[in-house]
Amino acid sequence: MDAQEEHDYRMSKRRLLENNKPKLEALLQEKTASSKAKSQPELLDPIEAAIKNNPGLTRQKAAEMAEKFGF
Repeated sequence: MDAQEEHDYRMSKRRLLENNKPKLEALLQEKTASSKAKSQPELLDPIEAAIKNNPGLTRQKAAEMAEKFGF
């Protein structure tokens, strides 16, 4: 690849990035927002957390297990 071809190649990549910059920034902001939401734990009591993580678990069974294990 000679110097002109290399220059043309780099410029085409640069234009591609410049044309997609708003879209890329929006995706980055969306990702940042979703990761912040995931990193902050929800304030649930232990029984609510157990029910949420185990769909087949009933509130009564979770309460019995919590009492049995001292929670």
